[in-house]
Amino acid sequence: MAPDAEAAPSRAWPGRVMAALLLTGATALAYSSSIRGEFQFDDTTAVAENVAIRDLGELVRTGILRGYAQAGRPITELTFAVDFARSGLDVFAYHLTNLSAHLAVVALLFLITRRTLRRVGWPAPDGLALWISGLFALHPVQSQAVSYVSQRAEVLASLFYALALLLLLDAEERGASRRGVASYVGALLAFVLGLGSKAIAVTLPAAWLLYLACFPPAEPGASEAGPSRRWAGRGARVAPFLLLSALYAAVQLSSLRSAVGAGFDLPSLDPLRYFLTQLRVVLVYLRLLVWPAGQNLDYELPVASGLLEPRTLLPALALAALLLAALWCWAWSRREGPPASTRRAARLFAFGFLWFLVLLAPTSSVVPLRDVIEEHRVYLASWGVLTALAAAASLLFDRLAGGGANAARVKRVVAVGLCAAAGVALFQRNAVWESRVSLWRDAVAGSPTKARAHENLGHALYLAGDLRGAAVEYRAALRFGADGTVPMSKLLNNVGASLMEIGRLDEAADFLSNALTVAPDDVRLLNNLAMTRLWKGDLDAALATARRAVARFPGDPGAHNALGQVLLKRGDPAGAAEQFALEASLNPDLALQLRSAATAQERAGDVGGACASWGQLLRMRPGVRDEELARGRLAALRCRR
Repeated sequence: MAPDAEAAPSRAWPGRVMAALLLTGATALAYSSSIRGEFQFDDTTAVAENVAIRDLGELVRTGILRGYAQAGRPITELTFAVDFARSGLDVFAYHLTNLSAHLAVVALLFLITRRTLRRVGWPAPDGLALWISGLFALHPVQSQAVSYVSQRAEVLASLFYALALLLLLDAEERGASRRGVASYVGALLAFVLGLGSKAIAVTLPAAWLLYLACFPPAEPGASEAGPSRRWAGRGARVAPFLLLSALYAAVQLSSLRSAVGAGFDLPSLDPLRYFLTQLRVVLVYLRLLVWPAGQNLDYELPVASGLLEPRTLLPALALAALLLAALWCWAWSRREGPPASTRRAARLFAFGFLWFLVLLAPTSSVVPLRDVIEEHRVYLASWGVLTALAAAASLLFDRLAGGGANAARVKRVVAVGLCAAAGVALFQRNAVWESRVSLWRDAVAGSPTKARAHENLGHALYLAGDLRGAAVEYRAALRFGADGTVPMSKLLNNVGASLMEIGRLDEAADFLSNALTVAPDDVRLLNNLAMTRLWKGDLDAALATARRAVARFPGDPGAHNALGQVLLKRGDPAGAAEQFALEASLNPDLALQLRSAATAQERAGDVGGACASWGQLLRMRPGVRDEELARGRLAALRCRR
């Protein structure tokens, strides 16, 4: 019997490797619909216009430490810098890194799940661990964290989080041995990297203690040592993690005083109302994990006004019931009487739900965030719920099929079927991430009265060349502007600019003039009014408006651009070149300013200046289109490179 028992694992390995390869391929296929998708929304500030990632050396020398000191995301930013150094702004490279990080998280969670199942004595743990990992890899709710480039922070933090937990479990089992110490130090390093990726890593100490409480290892001599002594040792091991978490949380909370979209100073969103809103949000997350229909980048979810309103009270009661059920299952699983299989499933359910709550704590508790719900926040937290659901389903199949080979076959078929269905749904969901237009059309369909959804769809249509479609969406955004999701001055500017772009110049001039009475300090309104008058042919009025903008807002690049355009039209190329140079000096890393300066310098006959501007644009590596344009102009002007 012994040789057969030893040979069984070796015979199973080819099947496991094949299953892992199939899962990897299925995940890559599910994300193939978005792997070349455009930069979206926050990707503009996080990547496309982020000056810090343009110099990898400087970021390594000073940016990482500065990022930690300011509670930023220096490790995430470092990976963006590596991608930029390798591929410029070729979006495929950024998506590929995101997908690779996601697959690494899946692999680590498989190892953690298998170790967990072995701890509770689950029969054939590899199969269930692979199923849970497959559901995690292919669940549609993960699409935002993986397909949204700037949300790499969520995936990276989860990667280091899972690595740290796995190393801590190894250190716990190996004690003070050389490998145990190495695992502990590695876990501490992974934790620090996780903190530098995103603040969700601060929950690791709590998650580790929760894990040990739910799945205590079978320690030799544990009965002699006693639980109090064992927990004292664990307390000593977790202390450095708790200290780092506390320090990082303090710096993070301090940084929120100057944050725009988060913190205790957000208007009309105090900590209590935010917490009450999160009761409903957490229930939405749970529903999405069970049935991922109605996903949206920009949910239209009202803020709670009090506990007793139905939309708050009912979720509160539901979550309280689930929490009590989880605690009861944990206590019940410690009893000796019930069947071992039921006790194992009960313990996994308790841990899974509590893990879910612990990992959501940074974003679903009392620290207000302007966007009260975001699917990417449930990324790593979902592993707990998926583990609980899969364990319960596996136990149910065993009971219904009577155990044995029949139950195993049924479970394999169901597992493959569910993973395949999830993969198809994920592929379809990822299709909306292919372009800005498709993403924001989907958001508008889900949030038809939200100003920000219409405003971003308008911007996406504008970039796609559909100027009339953009004008319609900007008007819709203004119509719903009372929700406060977009500043009124921006809404007014968008409508005025869109009227100008589609040639309704008289209407645009009147609209922008009236808008300036509502938002007199918005330089964009002045700039667009100057350009509207320029396009109408009223050069004197355009010049007066542009000079007024420069006089009031001398540090605004757009004001200098508008004045440069007017001067160029009035036959003063030298004056225009001067304004374009000022514009570029105020914001030298934007491709638009450099293109304007280079064009004006060419028209003014300043070949040397044009060569310098086109060369600077090319060195920025702004993307395929601008790089081709810059190379073409450098060749046409016979510039020395």
